[in-house]
Amino acid sequence: MSTNPETSGEEPVSLLGTMLGSYRIIERIGSGAMGSVYRGFDVHSGADVALKVLNESTANEAVFCERLKREAEAVIAIDHPNIVKVHAFGFSLDGLPFMTMELLRGKTLDDVIVSSAPLEWRRAGHIIREIAVGLAAAHGKGFIHRDLKPGNVMVLNPGEPMEQLKVLDFGIVAVVGDPRGRLTNDGLVLGTPVYMAPEQLMSSNVDHRADLYALGIMLFELLSGQPPFEGCFREVAARHLLTPPGPLPVSGGLEQIAYKLLAKDKRERFQTAVELVTELDRVLFVEPAAESEIAFEAPVEMPRVISTPAAPMMSLRAQVAQTRVRRRFLPPASHRGWVHAGAASMAASVVICALVAFRDTSGPQRYEVQPLPELAAVTVTTATPVEIERKEPTEPQVQVVSAIVQPVAPAPSPRAMNKPTAPKEEPEPTYADANERLRRLSATLVSLAKSGTVGDISGIEEEYLDLSTELEAGRDASHYRRIIARIDTLERDIAEIQ
Repeated sequence: MSTNPETSGEEPVSLLGTMLGSYRIIERIGSGAMGSVYRGFDVHSGADVALKVLNESTANEAVFCERLKREAEAVIAIDHPNIVKVHAFGFSLDGLPFMTMELLRGKTLDDVIVSSAPLEWRRAGHIIREIAVGLAAAHGKGFIHRDLKPGNVMVLNPGEPMEQLKVLDFGIVAVVGDPRGRLTNDGLVLGTPVYMAPEQLMSSNVDHRADLYALGIMLFELLSGQPPFEGCFREVAARHLLTPPGPLPVSGGLEQIAYKLLAKDKRERFQTAVELVTELDRVLFVEPAAESEIAFEAPVEMPRVISTPAAPMMSLRAQVAQTRVRRRFLPPASHRGWVHAGAASMAASVVICALVAFRDTSGPQRYEVQPLPELAAVTVTTATPVEIERKEPTEPQVQVVSAIVQPVAPAPSPRAMNKPTAPKEEPEPTYADANERLRRLSATLVSLAKSGTVGDISGIEEEYLDLSTELEAGRDASHYRRIIARIDTLERDIAEIQ
């Protein structure tokens, strides 16, 4: 491959007018720290494509080449309409790695926010739903984006009924269960701070729910016109960890979805992108019930029985209440046969007594009344008690009870009583202990921030961030003990403020 490099200051080396394999480079679409994206022309098929090419400085480092290769593999494996389509990954004759993608014509979501935000809530919900559907496909294949932001989302046909969105740039994608291992060093934070989840800022246990948090930031930005947390890296990090998001305008229920996505604890967010899409569908495509339908119940018409007048109409609530009362006072189903038999016996007794009372006493008795016990025996079947024959023992029996004799401990001597006891050994603190103390400290700081005393605890917030970073760096009990001791000091400081 012949190249005519062009450099200007810190701009990446340009490949305009050169050939990259079978692709002629036409123009540069965008550039970043790792590389540039060009519009290319395939001389074999005659189609326009997008080419993502690493800079010469990053192309010589194996980790960046591996990142570009994994990005291509991930997007090819996902193969979803809401994810940019990747055709191939390869190297030029000079060893320059590149990736060919479909060429998308439209605007980035960042451009749409700058020109149009805040958006009408239904359009904002549609945009988030399109992205969430693409994320569901990526997460289902085990891929976590980790750098989701408006600049990495392309809007096709913006503002039109056929508006479609595609997620771009899986450059720092994490692959769940990848046997090749991680490309990110422990403690290294990758991503865009404004859109990073709290656990991502702390470099601990990042999973697919970090993408959902970033989606919550984007939804907040679409509805309000600005992200919930802004400032320098340290300020943004502290607010992600401690400060709740500000108020949002009423947006048909989307504001509640945004607040749930922005939960500090990932266990309190939507747990999957599929769950999020389901809730978005409920808000966007289901008409809310009228107030009258919620407040009142329509009467239920009872069926007419032959020619008798219809019973008064009862509401569904009254029927349910009546059924509950009946169920409450009815005996169990297993005993109802005995109840019916007893009722029949009582009815028979009443009839017999009536016959006896009104019989003709002037002449011979015309009715022969059967004794009540026999009638009851015929009507109701009862269990016959079984008599157990008891025999008196002919010889006295002696019952022997074995007892377990416990040895009595000797009384301690006065010297032993005065001997000082050894102090109880406390268990060595673990990562989980220190992390739990940090979590409780975070909850305390959040409550103080809500009460309006943020100015008084700014120094404690800084100390909290330092402790969060140090927690991930240590691996022994002494390190965790020092962190817990510092947390004790901070809690005493907070108590004095309160």
